[in-house]
Amino acid sequence: MRALMHGVKGSSKMKRSLTLSLAVFFVACQATLSFSQSLSFTKTMDDPDKAINTMISVAPVEAYIPSGKYGGLSVGIGASGVYGYTSRIGFEGALGTSYINTTGGTFTYAEGGAFLNLRIKEKTKNTRVLLGYSRKLDVRTTTTTTTYMEVPAKVKIATGFRGGLQYSNIPVKTDGIKVAAASSTLNLAGIYAGIQTTNKHLIKTLMRGETEPTPTGALFKLYADALLYGVSEIAEPALDAKLESGNVGWRAGLTWVVAPYTKKEHPNYKAFLHRLNISSEIGSRPIDGFYIKMGAGWAVFQK
Repeated sequence: MRALMHGVKGSSKMKRSLTLSLAVFFVACQATLSFSQSLSFTKTMDDPDKAINTMISVAPVEAYIPSGKYGGLSVGIGASGVYGYTSRIGFEGALGTSYINTTGGTFTYAEGGAFLNLRIKEKTKNTRVLLGYSRKLDVRTTTTTTTYMEVPAKVKIATGFRGGLQYSNIPVKTDGIKVAAASSTLNLAGIYAGIQTTNKHLIKTLMRGETEPTPTGALFKLYADALLYGVSEIAEPALDAKLESGNVGWRAGLTWVVAPYTKKEHPNYKAFLHRLNISSEIGSRPIDGFYIKMGAGWAVFQK
């Protein structure tokens, strides 16, 4: 009899446990369904060709850091522009000058050229759509929470050749150890030629409960160039005779346009944030040797 009662109690516990598990599973499913419904959206646009193809940008802070012992750190202002004449042909240029240089001189540069996209393809990949952002400041810590979802988007990738003319005026200063102490400038004038690839995407999503769709996009450009200088000379003849300048160099870089769209595409457009673009470059050139160049710019014109 006791064994029978024990079996009945065990059976009751199993039923309660099974009922509780089913209840938890049901609540979880309901919560998941509710969360999914709250995040439902409509993709109102998916067209990378709507992204900008023309931009003029000003970089209030650019840094140039050479590794050569005769060059110096430069911090300055720069400007750049790109004009997409067609989806395959475009023109670009850049110039800048330093307001600080550790040698005491002034670093300046200017270049202009064109690009030709030989291959254009399109593929689909997931892109992150920002849902929410919050930041909590405590006495000792800062907690940042970002909520997003991944949405498939068309990405256009264009690859081709680029080339143009380039000029640089670089301060040079010797320390008097191996070469007599002196200050001068290195003049470099020549051509650049290489390859580049750009990829861009732009979508608009309308979330449940919202009245205006929000754009999400980005534009990246990667490039690599050979640098050939027909003119490579130091202005001071005595230094030019003692320092081997050379006539070749190379560079590779990245440009990131954070939000490649205009106010027309975004109802809550914030000019300061949405015009940001970031660039970085590494390379090697006569006298300066290996260098790093980087900057942050804001577009003054986009189309």
